[in-house]
Amino acid sequence: MYSRREELGANFEILRENLVERGAIVHEHVNRNQFENLRSVEEIPPPYREIFSEFSHFNIIQSKVIDDVLHTDHSLVVSAPTGGGKTTIFELAIVRLLISLEHTQFSTPFKIVYICPMKALCEERLVDWHKKFRNFGLNAIAVTGDSEHVEVQNLLNHNLIITTPEKWDCVTRRWRDSETFKLVKIIKLVMIDEIHLLNEEFRGSTLETIVCRMKTIEESNLDDDLSKIRFVAVSATVPNIEDVAEWLGTNSKCHKFSGDYRPVKLNKIVLGYHNTQSKTSPFKFDLSLNYKLQSLIMQYSHGKPTLIFCGTRKIVEMTAKHILHHLTINLKEDQKQCLVEAANSISDVKVKETLVHGVGYHHAGMLPQTRRVVETLFRNGDLPILVTTSTLAMGVNLPAHLVIVKSTKCYANGGFTDYTETSLSQMIGRAGRPQFDTEATALILTTMKDKEKFEKMIGGLQPVESDLHKHLIEHLNAEVVLQTITDLEVAMRWLSSTFLYIRARKNPRYYGLTSSDPSSIDRRLLEMCQIELNKLIKAGMLTIDQDVLLKATSVGAAMAKYYLAFETMKLFTQITGGEILQQILALISKCHEFSEMYLRVNDKKCLNLLNKCRNKQTIRFPLNGKIKTVDMKINCIIQAVLGCLDICDHSILSETLKIMRNGERIVKCLIEYLESKDKCFQALLNAVILSKCFIVKLWENSPFVSKQLPGIGNVMSSQLVNAEKTTFQLILECDAREIELIINKKPPTGSKILNQIRYLPKYVLKLELCGKNSIATH
Repeated sequence: MYSRREELGANFEILRENLVERGAIVHEHVNRNQFENLRSVEEIPPPYREIFSEFSHFNIIQSKVIDDVLHTDHSLVVSAPTGGGKTTIFELAIVRLLISLEHTQFSTPFKIVYICPMKALCEERLVDWHKKFRNFGLNAIAVTGDSEHVEVQNLLNHNLIITTPEKWDCVTRRWRDSETFKLVKIIKLVMIDEIHLLNEEFRGSTLETIVCRMKTIEESNLDDDLSKIRFVAVSATVPNIEDVAEWLGTNSKCHKFSGDYRPVKLNKIVLGYHNTQSKTSPFKFDLSLNYKLQSLIMQYSHGKPTLIFCGTRKIVEMTAKHILHHLTINLKEDQKQCLVEAANSISDVKVKETLVHGVGYHHAGMLPQTRRVVETLFRNGDLPILVTTSTLAMGVNLPAHLVIVKSTKCYANGGFTDYTETSLSQMIGRAGRPQFDTEATALILTTMKDKEKFEKMIGGLQPVESDLHKHLIEHLNAEVVLQTITDLEVAMRWLSSTFLYIRARKNPRYYGLTSSDPSSIDRRLLEMCQIELNKLIKAGMLTIDQDVLLKATSVGAAMAKYYLAFETMKLFTQITGGEILQQILALISKCHEFSEMYLRVNDKKCLNLLNKCRNKQTIRFPLNGKIKTVDMKINCIIQAVLGCLDICDHSILSETLKIMRNGERIVKCLIEYLESKDKCFQALLNAVILSKCFIVKLWENSPFVSKQLPGIGNVMSSQLVNAEKTTFQLILECDAREIELIINKKPPTGSKILNQIRYLPKYVLKLELCGKNSIATH
């Protein structure tokens, strides 16, 4: 009989190969004693063991946290390097809940919520967890920004909800409603991915607020022993993860793993280059770095997949072209064939041009189908080089042997700014493929002046801070609407439950607080609350009575309901009441919800053609002069969509979905705002008309009415318009065969179209004079 040590020794190489594939081995220096500390999948109860059937042992990180995650109900925070197998920790937490529910005397209804910052990752989790947990009675549903109308009843029919911070904020802003309360009161487990994004502008404050709201929901159910919510959060390696654990709850457990635990050894190298002229723009310096890429790729890639991050979409495309012309990539025959077939499946000519030669690029301005094709090629190893923007680092998992961050500046808010530590760590974290590599390299290219700064940054010494103070006014309004906050004292109590409160006491200077005395910090935070609440009161969002009790007005309630910014609601107050459709549209285009967008140089040609062009159809309300501001861009795109105009620029086309979705939400809120005002009839009428236009994506007088029918797009609708079939009544008067002739389709297409129109509801409006000064409608 072998002892356990002898047995492990005899099978060392076999076990090692298995663990390398799973990412369990950290570096080459992992020794045999460390293998003895790896926990076996056999420890999992038999019914649930199949969830982890892809490997025999948990990796080092998972083995160290398994007791806390699987054998206790404490909340848990794990900080570990990218690729450390943190998804498995979530799966262990789900198994723990399922096991604990087995021992209850009755069938306990429950919900699990998984919160992740990216829609792409949500979809990935949905597919993966549906396969793994469907046999255990878990019904999963993804609720993301693409899920426009979320029915709470639909969520009640699923017990694993996969969502983004923004969408969960929308859902839980109504948690005191009877239907939503049924949902939130049975939440047992909240899993938060990438919780270090608390310090990210915009979405960081939303993430913080929804966690505070879940804690409030938990406190409201303290009379129920089964109401406790368990939080399990994972993070990239950050120095102050203990603060996050403190914030989640007094009994939270905390595990912090340094970069030494990374599954694949990562060599991080910062290369500084002289900026020949101090006044050279970041854009020009970035372009100069193109000439460094050939030698760097040849030196560090070892012929393996290379991922290059760039600061803007334009730089991405220019870098891909430069590599194409200056680097010879030796492709195997099967690779060439695969790339050619993939290129033939997409419509973007510029992407095709580089793709067939082994260089791909990827950014948010491309069509979703094109992005998916490029992602698949790189993931399968058929595409040697991929150039992309930093957004890919936060999205789907596409690891590479070599990662190059080309320049440390990105374009944001109208100018170039340094990458944050979080975004930089996400990018370099893509280096290393556990199943193929034992080590990987990340190169960070910057100026000689910034070299030392970024060397310190990649050491992971920058703490996670709160971003709530920058967006406090919107979140305070939402909590007053919910009646979580009823007066200033309660507001301070709510604020003391935030991550902001914890960090303000530890790093007051970051939040503009001069004193480090706790009582002084409390007073200053109270003043901060009071200032923001006074702004809301002055703007008519809230009222305060003689007992100093806060209540939301209908305007404040609409602001929270439609998730709008305070600056947008202030913009609404400029309305006089007599605005025509064109003016309402101009107002919508200026709203704060579009502030993250910007006007690119490459956008202007397409937009100006849509605005004014002699030889083609243009927008309904032409804008004065050239397109030179973001609101003019938004206005032009909305009109192009409603007018069914051809948008030739793929980058602009990819933005239309978000613009139309935001526009629909804004105009619905505007309608509720105008309903609360006197003598705003014309503005209200035009807002209602515009709302209907946003919903169907057509002007109210559009001849392309047939586009509203399932299966009819721009081409068929245009064919019907050319045949002067511009109303449903005119189409209905046609014979089915005549319709098929017009749209060049075979039977029974025409019959199906006619049947769809026949089933449309028909309304008759009658007006009757009821009194001297009144008219009744029927």
